Amino acid sequence: MFKFNKINNVLHRLYSSSKILPISNVLKNCVLGDKIQIKGWVKSLRKMKETAFLDINDGSCRQNLQVVLPIEQLKLLSTGSSVIAKGTLTKTPRGQLELNSHLVEVYGDSNLNDGYPFAPKKTYSPVYLRQCLQFRLRDTKFASFLRVRDAAFLAVHNYFCKNGYINVHTPILTSNDCEGAGEIFSVVPDNKNMLKRMNTDHIADDETYFDSKVFLTVSGQLHLEAAAHSLSKVYSFGPTFRAENSKSRLHLSEFYMIEAECAFMDDLEQLMDMIENLIKTVTNEILYAKDDDIDKFKEGQLDFSWLSKEFAVLTYKEATTLLSNSSNFKFIPNSSLNKEHEHFLVKHCGNVPTFVINWPKALKPFYAKEQEDSHVAALDLLVPNVGELVGGSLRENDYELLKNKLPSNALDWYLDLRKFGGVPTGGFGLGFERYLQFVLGIGNIKDAIPFPRWPHNSDIEEIKEGAWSLQDIYFTIKYKDKVGRYATADVDLKPGDFIFAETSFAFGPKSDSPPLCLGCHIPLDCTTLCSTCKWPVCNTNCELNPVHKKFECAVFSKAKVHFQKIFDLNEPCLQYECITPLRVLLSMLQNNDRWIQEVKDMEAHNDKRRNTSIWRFNQINIVNYLRGPCRLKMFDEELIHTVCGILECNAFEARSKSGYPIRCLFPKLSILSHNCISNISHTIVCDENADYRVTVRATTETKKGGELFSSYTYALWPTMVRRQHLKESKYFFCTCDRCSDSTEIGTHMSSLICNKCNIGVLYGNDNWACLNCGDSRTSVEVQKLFETIQNEIDAANIADLEGIMEKYVSVLHPHNSYLVMMKLSLIPIFRRTNIQKAIQFCKDALYILNVVEPGCTRIRGTTLYELSLATFSLIGRLQKQKQNELICREMQNVVKYLEECVPILIREPDYTFEGKAGTIAMRQLENLKRNFKNVINGSNIIDIINNA
Repeated sequence: MFKFNKINNVLHRLYSSSKILPISNVLKNCVLGDKIQIKGWVKSLRKMKETAFLDINDGSCRQNLQVVLPIEQLKLLSTGSSVIAKGTLTKTPRGQLELNSHLVEVYGDSNLNDGYPFAPKKTYSPVYLRQCLQFRLRDTKFASFLRVRDAAFLAVHNYFCKNGYINVHTPILTSNDCEGAGEIFSVVPDNKNMLKRMNTDHIADDETYFDSKVFLTVSGQLHLEAAAHSLSKVYSFGPTFRAENSKSRLHLSEFYMIEAECAFMDDLEQLMDMIENLIKTVTNEILYAKDDDIDKFKEGQLDFSWLSKEFAVLTYKEATTLLSNSSNFKFIPNSSLNKEHEHFLVKHCGNVPTFVINWPKALKPFYAKEQEDSHVAALDLLVPNVGELVGGSLRENDYELLKNKLPSNALDWYLDLRKFGGVPTGGFGLGFERYLQFVLGIGNIKDAIPFPRWPHNSDIEEIKEGAWSLQDIYFTIKYKDKVGRYATADVDLKPGDFIFAETSFAFGPKSDSPPLCLGCHIPLDCTTLCSTCKWPVCNTNCELNPVHKKFECAVFSKAKVHFQKIFDLNEPCLQYECITPLRVLLSMLQNNDRWIQEVKDMEAHNDKRRNTSIWRFNQINIVNYLRGPCRLKMFDEELIHTVCGILECNAFEARSKSGYPIRCLFPKLSILSHNCISNISHTIVCDENADYRVTVRATTETKKGGELFSSYTYALWPTMVRRQHLKESKYFFCTCDRCSDSTEIGTHMSSLICNKCNIGVLYGNDNWACLNCGDSRTSVEVQKLFETIQNEIDAANIADLEGIMEKYVSVLHPHNSYLVMMKLSLIPIFRRTNIQKAIQFCKDALYILNVVEPGCTRIRGTTLYELSLATFSLIGRLQKQKQNELICREMQNVVKYLEECVPILIREPDYTFEGKAGTIAMRQLENLKRNFKNVINGSNIIDIINNA
């Protein structure tokens, strides 16, 4: 604290009786000449020759109050210090109030150089702020959020009070899980000695205190229903708890729920009106009361046009019809909606909140009121950018019906509500944090509550290492020497289980690409050029596509760098080498937070690439081009080379909607280590915004803590070829179990037939030796053989592959990679010409794929589908021969093949072969199950399948 001189002592006595005012009151109610005191924190300070200026904020409002003081009083002050300032209000030259102070006391120094995580005048990403929750509350934008949250809290209570609802405090400790989901936290006293003293015979420890198991509440609904039978209109607003193993941007373990119940409600329309009025009233109130704080969020382009529109309404049947007819994804009838479905429906309804009503009984809890056709009077409210916000229903008030739904003696007290003076009721639950996400455009629910709780994070201290929280994810990032970052499963994973999804950081043409449209990435003849930059596009739509317009178009047009006409449109276009690296560099400027957090530390192997031919190639065609003709001197040479390296080592191939290959950068996917037998699959989809999104799923069972592996090479190549590819493109020598085993895990995909004894097998990594006769071949000889075979395959038409296969069948092991690859290519031809051979080729391939591409992998899915088609043809032939016993057996096989391939292929994009095959296979399976007996009795199998 300052040492006071005589003048300061006089001033101290003069102002000691003054009331300390919140800055919000000062700015609203005080006038020039008022003598006041304020307390707060120094947000910034500026020095002049004899005077210093402090910006003080006390949290009561967004605005700071400028304090003017003599320069000599600045010695002990720094940004972040907590102070009390006393003085007289005056005006700045711009007419704003300021405090002319001659007395400032310091309560606490900021100690900026002692580990304080924030620097003055710097903004931080939500992810960074989440790592220091105790200080996050001091962030200017987060403080604005807290004031808006408080205003919304009061507005909710005001709404219910004005509409005659009575607030009821429902218990936090409960023995009921009203939703039956089982996602609950059990509660047991920590005092074990007390429990021993209280214990009676035959009572479990976790039931000793209350004589039953007790949990943290997931909802106060059942208790509110009891209150509604006395008070008619009731509500609660308090914490609820869900033990969900999710790090989703929409899930928390502890959150606040607004719940209401109304007696004598027998119409879903009434319930929808009530929910709509609540949301609109509360939103209008906070917009009025906290417009200045909400301005901090308008940089995210908040849209409140929905306030003047009626909420949309869809029945579940209407919603599922829309989903089933959409080409964006697959939808299985009578199933729940996922986030993709919810966002699609809201967008279809004009981006206004949308009710989905009248759900199948099986998808809603026991208390929802039954209607006709096994549906219930239940609703979900879906809102833009969030999805489900509200769940509600009319409550079942038929005593006998409800009694039959519940197990014996379960919730007897709840049944009594219907037995003694029961009335129709309706109610809903609204997640408060999701509401704030929706209204304020907050991307992650962890930023919509002061102290978030989610799996592995119950502390105010730093977030656990690697706990990604930007998307729904089920993996943790770890680090070890020689490997670097890698990922492990957060939960036990089954085949097909979702692990994570992400959008690309950047995407664009591959290296060595021919000329493509820079909007949709389809090859073209370069006759149509962008009117702004003079580079190839298809049409005006592609010219205006943000991926072109906001990236290279802006650079090329400003620098007047035009596309130079080329004559061979099938050859790689060197002018295109710079496009994708340029998009990464510009994405770095436009999305610097993601660049810093996810991309900049990705492996580029500059030390291994430097002074190589690819480095020199990039120097001429990318580095010099961008820094020279394109005038992008702000990017130094090393950075551009690093971006090139990141793309070379980490980019994934994707297909545009037109089916042409491009490359995408997915930072999370790149974290997964390589293994030549992967346990994940990834599906890349071009969405409606022409952005690329990858979804990663488990292909095999993986235990919690098990490492997740991606394959950076082609699984059907032999070890020698895979290792060479990884060494040249990814700069490492693979030592996975498969590569280290000369038999390739018993598959013999690299093995040869001994040409000396004709019965032995040659296999190895450095030297191929026959165990029967001892004859051998060097790795150089084997490499030349493999190169010869590959060159012949590359030059051949599919129809010629059978001849090549016959040529090498006596040289290669029956399971050798090249024979397997040729068999896979020949299956569609043999389905029409030699059914038995097609079936055998499918089974031969699956024998290998079950080892090197096991589980729910795309190639297994397509091979199973080909096997089902070949078997259909076989059944058609058997029908002509009236061999019913064989028909029945093969029908069972087809069902088995389709049941396995449909869940794999159904997740692939509609515009790909796999996606189209998945849709057809699903319909074929449905038709086959419906007509199984008819086929046995002679109905034409081909007609039934064609009807799919």
